[in-house]
Amino acid sequence: MRHILRFAPFSSLLLAWACAQSLALVPVSAQASSRVDAHQVHSVLLDRSIRVLVYLPVGYTASQRYPVLYLLHGLPGTPDALFQNLDLANVLDGLIASGDLPATIVVAPTGGPTPATDTEWSDSFVDPSQRWGSFLSTELIPWVDRSFSTCADRSDRAVAGLSMGAFGAMNLGLKNRDLFGAVSAWSGYYVANTPSVEGHPGTAAWKADSPLRYVSGLHPTLAKDPIRMSFYVGTSDRFAASNRALDRVLVRLSVPHRFRSLQGGHDWTLWRDQLSEELTWAGHGFSCTPVSNAP
Repeated sequence: MRHILRFAPFSSLLLAWACAQSLALVPVSAQASSRVDAHQVHSVLLDRSIRVLVYLPVGYTASQRYPVLYLLHGLPGTPDALFQNLDLANVLDGLIASGDLPATIVVAPTGGPTPATDTEWSDSFVDPSQRWGSFLSTELIPWVDRSFSTCADRSDRAVAGLSMGAFGAMNLGLKNRDLFGAVSAWSGYYVANTPSVEGHPGTAAWKADSPLRYVSGLHPTLAKDPIRMSFYVGTSDRFAASNRALDRVLVRLSVPHRFRSLQGGHDWTLWRDQLSEELTWAGHGFSCTPVSNAP
């Protein structure tokens, strides 16, 4: 399938990141091929424009509504690197064509002022001007729902990510269960580890950003009205213990979830190998497949 963007090597993306411009508008009539468009989304909270890539599936039309998956990159990272290193658009095309994934809009935002900035996809307790979590939950989601033909309900909205993006996805999902119906976390960590964002270990702010530390406090509402959760880690990943610990806590709390410990490390090889599995899992929870807007 033809896609609007052509991706340069990741090193070139880092150099060109600061001058990226919006590329295209949302099509109104049904499109013959999938496309990946770049947009500049202005954030009042962050006082800047944020580069966001949006995948629109084959046949996208404003006369139908579609579920949305938000995909968060790691560190260092950009949304362009996700599409390039995962061959994401082609994988999505294949899954949708085979019926393994309903036609889905995928939104990949930028998660920091530079590709090397460690924001943890969180609202910084140290620098209040860096509110990346709130940008996604209170500014980006409304922008997406205004700009595209979406099924704007939690059951048709999922958040996923890898590494730092997995940490961000788990936090955003658990803290915003009114917005997200599913979270898919790939090689994440579940105890805050960035003092420049969460403050020093052991502080209230640090605990508030550590899923492994606060998830017990969400019980029993989390067990009664859970968010769908899938997370995995490579057996040689330095974050394997954190993943196993979160699995044990969720089992103890009787919170439904899927956890997988897989052969591999903390790298693109594992993420590429598991991409189709996680996207298919996320799609199984969508009820909008798509739904017509026609009266």
